[in-house]
Amino acid sequence: MKKLILIANDADACGKTTLTALLSGLVQRKNLTQTVVVTSPLQELPLDTVLLDAEDGFNPADLVDLVDHSQVVIADVHTGGAEDFEKHFFRHRLDEALDEIECGVTIVIPVCGDAAVLHQAQERARIWNKCAEVVIVRMPLLADEPMDYKGSAAERYFHQLGALEFTLPSVSDTVLDEIDALDLDMPLALTQRQHLARFVRHELLAWEVNACEILRQADELFIPDNSRASDTRDDAIFGKSLAF
Repeated sequence: MKKLILIANDADACGKTTLTALLSGLVQRKNLTQTVVVTSPLQELPLDTVLLDAEDGFNPADLVDLVDHSQVVIADVHTGGAEDFEKHFFRHRLDEALDEIECGVTIVIPVCGDAAVLHQAQERARIWNKCAEVVIVRMPLLADEPMDYKGSAAERYFHQLGALEFTLPSVSDTVLDEIDALDLDMPLALTQRQHLARFVRHELLAWEVNACEILRQADELFIPDNSRASDTRDDAIFGKSLAF
């Protein structure tokens, strides 16, 4: 069994690329072959990526080929590109093609208390629920949350779907201020810690380990069946260790 992990929410700055970096690190710790996909040439990820342009209509065979040659494919669907990607995916019956090569599909949807983020999350979950496992991840990285997620219509809808829900730990203001002062974003900070002060590197890595430990509760949705047993270190991500 292979895995295609889609990370999608058409709202801006809701944590898609941060989740991509986290899940890529989680897969790397399992020593699995992986491919990270972007769906727009304008995306800038601090990882090696392959472009499948959602707006221009990528060749559906290219996605199947990527899955066929990797144990895990992680696709960071760009802001505003989810609908195009979905239409192309289902028009070409890629759900059936992936099922034939024994590839499970998981969609990971980042949410926060923002109304636009929650509206887009519901739409993504509604569309993908018919062929994918749905994982909702609350990302406490945004300061502006004009409405409460708890008890919202979106939360009730996700419960009705039976989606798995996780809340990642908060990042300390000290770490966020340091990242901002260096003009980095969270994904860059996660993968290029050499630019950070020693104590910030340690705090950020500790946060990443905790976040990955939470996501590991859904290992069966991210990791191929025959690859879950692993002797890799829980404190080693992107080749880094808690020991500096």
